[in-house]
Amino acid sequence: MKSNVFKKVLLPMLALFMAVGLAFATNSSENTNNAATVPGYIFQNGICEQVTTCDPAGMLDCTYSGDQVYSKINQTICGEPLKYNP
Repeated sequence: MKSNVFKKVLLPMLALFMAVGLAFATNSSENTNNAATVPGYIFQNGICEQVTTCDPAGMLDCTYSGDQVYSKINQTICGEPLKYNP
């Protein structure tokens, strides 16, 4: 009788809990680092030219070759300074 209860009730419940646990354990987060990046621009030769990508919610100034990197408003106007997280 104990063997029958184990096979019909406990074994399927164990399999279900293992499946749910493994599903959460293997949840992929490969793109979390790049999910919030935006194109970064510098003002060069009269236009906003894209040079890199930055994280707008970062803590440090995003730079490219020593120049502050900005968001883009239009072709000739760069916007807010961008930041990045190391």
